[in-house]
Amino acid sequence: MNIPKQLDYFGTLWYSLDGDFMEVFMKQNFNVERIIMSHFFVSQGKAPSCKKRKHHALLYIMNAKRCYSFNCGKEIYVKGNEVLFIPKDLEYTVSGTEIREGYTISFDINADLPLSPFVFKPKNLAGFLESFKAAATAWSNKGLGFEMRCKSALYDIICNMQSEYEMSYISKSTLNRLKPAIDYMHKEYTNENISIPVLAELCGMSEVLFRRHFKNSMGVSPLRYINNLKIIRAKELLNDGICSVSEAAFLSGFHDECYFSREFKRATGVTPSTYKKSG
Repeated sequence: MNIPKQLDYFGTLWYSLDGDFMEVFMKQNFNVERIIMSHFFVSQGKAPSCKKRKHHALLYIMNAKRCYSFNCGKEIYVKGNEVLFIPKDLEYTVSGTEIREGYTISFDINADLPLSPFVFKPKNLAGFLESFKAAATAWSNKGLGFEMRCKSALYDIICNMQSEYEMSYISKSTLNRLKPAIDYMHKEYTNENISIPVLAELCGMSEVLFRRHFKNSMGVSPLRYINNLKIIRAKELLNDGICSVSEAAFLSGFHDECYFSREFKRATGVTPSTYKKSG
């Protein structure tokens, strides 16, 4: 069984080695002054160079393998399913894959902080995606109070980043105890019969203890973690352009196409058919 390419081992757990750069961001009690823009993007072709940014930006990059080279001398590699923070007053160039998609929020804060660019690997992919999608939808619809809705979504994103950052220091003993189950998940995630009792037994824990340790360590339930693996595999299959939606569902471990479509849209914001066409 192939492990999804975008997910290195423990891909939803390990944070980038940018701890020193993101610490200032993670320790702040932000006051968002205003939202400049929020939208979903799908871009093809070579990315243009960006002149000095006037505003801060958070990007949820769903599908890209790119290198961002900043004029401060820092380079950041984005693999997909990651959040990229770009502070204002920086110039950068982008190189890598020609197709990318995701969400972006540009905003101002009422403080002049020494912020640096960094990439952040969320544990709860679906939760982050829902917040970015909510901001983009509110901005696009321009309904009553849309700016406040965008701010609310941005605060959710920042708070969740800060919360996961604080939770990221997991003891080696806990990781070692969970490792047999995570190994098994990555090998057998397309098997619909994976069960909590089996995973708990692999780790020598009761089901209650296993659920608690897994959720505290990984930020999501075991079943949500497995579904995230399946969705990432389905995206690979749909991007290849060879499989139909029903084939991608089956090969990624979903044996109910309706359930697959609901889970795919929940995780990505679009239906499998729309995602396949956009690729």
